[in-house]
Amino acid sequence: MNKKGFAISVILYVIVFLIITIFYILLSIVKARYNTSNEFKETVMNDLNNGAHIYNKLDNDEVVNILVLKPNGGDMLSNSGPINHEARVVNYANSSIALPTVTRNDTVTSTEFVLSYDANGGNSVPASQTVTASEAIEYTFERWEPSGDCGTIDDGMYTFPNTLGTTCELTAIWTSVPRVGSEPIILANEITKDGYYFTKWKSSIDNEEYDAGSSYVVRGDTVMTAQWSDTPLGNN
Repeated sequence: MNKKGFAISVILYVIVFLIITIFYILLSIVKARYNTSNEFKETVMNDLNNGAHIYNKLDNDEVVNILVLKPNGGDMLSNSGPINHEARVVNYANSSIALPTVTRNDTVTSTEFVLSYDANGGNSVPASQTVTASEAIEYTFERWEPSGDCGTIDDGMYTFPNTLGTTCELTAIWTSVPRVGSEPIILANEITKDGYYFTKWKSSIDNEEYDAGSSYVVRGDTVMTAQWSDTPLGNN
């Protein structure tokens, strides 16, 4: 082998050696970043159950997926107690987490209603009653409503998309049912009217008739009107 050929061979060996060295250096860097990312991922997963937290990206600026959980007036239950504000979770493609349980307290206010009586020609008018009633809205969790680049929700588990750099928002959706009413009160006794027989009290709220002395739940300002018959009860 001449000197020129030998020199070319040496240069080629050096180039191959440098390529292999650079490859292993890059591989070690990737492994280090992966291990760091996994440690950070575990931290985030643990933090989900330990209160509110916000991570926009990893310390090494690696692109990740972000999940924003919004309780929408409710509480997300965690190991450390309820979280009533939005929380963020950072994770990787196709990884899954268990979505937190969410609750929402009823909204309860008190108000006063007046129950009055209309004798409808009777000889006396029973005294009006002022009743304290509660107005409540009962909330039931319905579903998580997704928006943005979201993965899948299945049986309480959320799986991130199979791409990186996505942001998904899950907002708790509630079904509300209003409940209004007082503790049951006792309606006035029968009254009299010349030439007539008392039959029932008729409510202005629901247009239903109620027996004298029966219990009644007040759901608003109500007028009970005396109902009369010109024949005794049970007679036609």
